Amino acid sequence: MKYCFVLLLILTACKEKNKKIVTSQSENTIQKAQPNDSVSYERTKQNVNRLRLQLGQQYKQNKISLKTVEDNFNSIMIDSIFPYWYGTTWDFNGITQTPSKGAIACGYFITTTLQQAGVVLNRSKLGQSASEQIIKTLIVANPKKIICNQPIDSLIAYLKIKGDGLYIIGLDSHVGFIYNNKGALYFIHSKWINPKAVVKEAVKTSGVLASSKYKQIGKLSSDSVLLKRWLSGTRF
Repeated sequence: MKYCFVLLLILTACKEKNKKIVTSQSENTIQKAQPNDSVSYERTKQNVNRLRLQLGQQYKQNKISLKTVEDNFNSIMIDSIFPYWYGTTWDFNGITQTPSKGAIACGYFITTTLQQAGVVLNRSKLGQSASEQIIKTLIVANPKKIICNQPIDSLIAYLKIKGDGLYIIGLDSHVGFIYNNKGALYFIHSKWINPKAVVKEAVKTSGVLASSKYKQIGKLSSDSVLLKRWLSGTRF
């Protein structure tokens, strides 16, 4: 790629418009899944799918807004999907679909986690694509920002302006997620060095982000096309 809980998902009824459905969990820097977590992860994915269908029906009936959908999408990714993957080994050729078993490359981490949250996409083809192609494919309605030869503070300033949510960022030869949680910024990615694993680290102190001269970023979680396709199961 080039160029410049272990907390189970809790399903609740949406009793009022714009009510957030998914519960949250505390932030962890690295949380490695236990050997028997594959069973609970399968159950979590099933719960995520049921919630996605529930949200889709409620959105279709105008009972919830797209902002409610975004809030739940964020919670699913941050609280239900990512925690299982923390600590999973990185490898350039890694294509595992099971957390803590085998290894996963940075692009495959993006496509695998999104697919397992219910986004319909070509996991292999997109996972092998350049970061700018991944961003272009998944972020359709929202603008993309390119930052070249700028200090990390330029990225931080942009993220704080754009607000809370989940982003995808492409670097010189890498790709990952960024999560903005009320100004607390985290880089979630399959890292090739120190440690070679899926990690969640502070944006400000990330050596990977700081060393990349090229950064392209787009906000994934508020993209209307992404959210509507996620709800309907429409393929990218």
